[in-house]
Amino acid sequence: MTEPSQNELKIWIAGASGFSGKALVDDLYQQQGFQPIPHIRPESSRLDTLQSLWEQRGVNTEVTPWTEVHQRLLDVEPQVIISCLGTTKKHARRGGGTYQDVDFGLNEQLISAAKQCATPPHFIYISAMGADWGRWSSYLKARMDIENLLQESGLNYSIIRPAFLTGASRDERRLLEAWGATFCRYMARFLHGIGLKGTAYTVHPLDAPDLARFIRFLLHQLTTEEGLPSEIYPIDIIHRSLDQSK
Repeated sequence: MTEPSQNELKIWIAGASGFSGKALVDDLYQQQGFQPIPHIRPESSRLDTLQSLWEQRGVNTEVTPWTEVHQRLLDVEPQVIISCLGTTKKHARRGGGTYQDVDFGLNEQLISAAKQCATPPHFIYISAMGADWGRWSSYLKARMDIENLLQESGLNYSIIRPAFLTGASRDERRLLEAWGATFCRYMARFLHGIGLKGTAYTVHPLDAPDLARFIRFLLHQLTTEEGLPSEIYPIDIIHRSLDQSK
């Protein structure tokens, strides 16, 4: 296995076995200057498959129980933490943890550990469109609470608020989400067709590889002399940036 360069940006990816996390690892391992560190919990059903795949690509998988993640982050000292963490109602019903347990609880642990690192990392959080309307659902409330916690943490951060995260790269069936994304995709085309490009951006779904490309754009900014200021990125800004980079 190729040893990482000392000059590479160490990037801890929490929730690396999920839709967005896998796309990030797939994107970043191919780029010079980045060392992705995908974290997967030991009990994950996807561990063996993904660990084998990433080892073939020269990527070391971080297999650490969540009870030990805090100390492990202090040891590794990544320059960036990217949180792709999140659960679903279906997963919660199967005992995988509620929105409060996963979307809030695990992210709270990451933020706490990041604040205690010798050199606090830049924290990139994949939130959701409408997170500032948290009173309407437990899902959005967990996201809103983490956004607030992050903004009050003293860490440098990037909060990303995509709309529907779905597309050809998703390997699991979510019928309601797929129907909603299809409707939004047609709506975006209609709005674009009548000249409302800005409005179209606000409803267009985002596939995980495109999200990964946007995050890579932020990471490149982070390595420049100007750095990357703390900011919230709504879905229209994400699509505009992607279009401009084509």
